[in-house]
Amino acid sequence: MPKKKISRRSNVLPVAITTKQLAACEFFNEFPEGARRKILALSGLKNLETGATLFEEGQACQALHLLLAGDVKMHKLSVDGKEQVIRRLKPGQIFGAAPLFTPKGTYPATAVAVQPSVVLFVPKTDLIRFLKEEPDRFLKVLAFVSQHLQDMMRLAETVSLDKVPKRLADHLLALAREQGGPRPGQILRLERSQAELAADLGSVREVVGRALHQFQKQGLLQIDGRKIVLQKPDGLSEV
Repeated sequence: MPKKKISRRSNVLPVAITTKQLAACEFFNEFPEGARRKILALSGLKNLETGATLFEEGQACQALHLLLAGDVKMHKLSVDGKEQVIRRLKPGQIFGAAPLFTPKGTYPATAVAVQPSVVLFVPKTDLIRFLKEEPDRFLKVLAFVSQHLQDMMRLAETVSLDKVPKRLADHLLALAREQGGPRPGQILRLERSQAELAADLGSVREVVGRALHQFQKQGLLQIDGRKIVLQKPDGLSEV
């Protein structure tokens, strides 16, 4: 099947993207107003259709990307061709940062839009030139990229070493924390189907479904369509 193409680059940012909104995004939140204004002047936009590939694993790094709206996943392919989702992005998160500061850096994974999305991008050469003029910013950016790499390494280790039930339990607990928990009786609303959740966990729908029903049998949770009622969060943490 031919890949969907991204839309044409737009060099003119819409009025809706302001320096104040940029300040609410990771990576740029410690930049002063003037620096954020310069970043926006260097930036462009890409509108992605569902299924569009923004960049591929092994492709030369050309820009830093920031998801403004929509849903983007980053995945790798195993030797047998199985897709392994290593990150699911939310608006306000950056991606493609890891290879920015190596001359021949390549993207470590493929980025694909899961739904119509809008991405702001800062060309690599322009960003590095800007940071050389802002040494204080440069050090903070390097620290951010270093932390990002450590997080990705921990995630890769978790995916490769942990069994699906543990990854699922950790995912549900993380979702519960995002929604103010975890606590007994808390209702988790799943925004993704079991197939999408399985892809995020590097598994398949049948395996994730069995794990959920096993948790239910153990009295750890109750399944109600796309809602899950936590019954014993402490039990999930011990999976």
